[in-house]
Amino acid sequence: MNNENFSEAVSILHDLMDCDPLNRKVYDKICLLLFTCYSSMPNQHDNLIKYSTEVIAVDSNYFKALMERGKAYLSVKDYSKAMNDFEAVLKISLIPSNIRKSANELLNDARKNQNETIHAQSKYQKQEKSKEESREKDRNEKEKLEQEKQKLKEENDKLAENLKLAEALNDRGKVQYKASQFKNAINYYDEAIKLCPKVGKYYLNRCACYMSLDDYEKAISNSIKAIDLDPSSWKVDLISIS
Repeated sequence: MNNENFSEAVSILHDLMDCDPLNRKVYDKICLLLFTCYSSMPNQHDNLIKYSTEVIAVDSNYFKALMERGKAYLSVKDYSKAMNDFEAVLKISLIPSNIRKSANELLNDARKNQNETIHAQSKYQKQEKSKEESREKDRNEKEKLEQEKQKLKEENDKLAENLKLAEALNDRGKVQYKASQFKNAINYYDEAIKLCPKVGKYYLNRCACYMSLDDYEKAISNSIKAIDLDPSSWKVDLISIS
């Protein structure tokens, strides 16, 4: 029979099954015939598995059904179920030697394919894990960078605000200095330095106040600090304060 004839036979058998679906005896016989048809037709793995299973339910030692179902499972890459079927065939005592040999070969093929699949899956999982770890690392680094940028921005904003306040205090100190209120001027420079301790001119301005109060030790200390922070500061602010 060719594929077209098998297809016609399958259609007729399904019609017969629909005529008396509750008759188990008829149903079992039709399943056996459908199994026979599907086992001779290409690419009928799902149907072959279905009707082989029905046949095996009636006769668990029907090695042909076990063999055909095992092959179908192999085709759909369900290697564990294929191995079960071929092992079941090998447990049957009275089977032809060629069937036993074929079952052994197919069982080995199923095991080999399953091992290769497991290995491939394991390799894929490791690769995916590595990729995910890399993505996680990138996300963490990106998040860390964003946090650092935000922190730097906040620090810069704070520095800018402090510098603005310090400059205002510095200007008030200059007013007090010009009014010869040197101690008051020093208080303003002290506050300016607290806000911006790395601005040399505040120390230099405070130095001028201490010079005016004849406190030369503090004047020298402040001038040294000012020049350490900004070697050019003595050229700038001392002129503006005088």
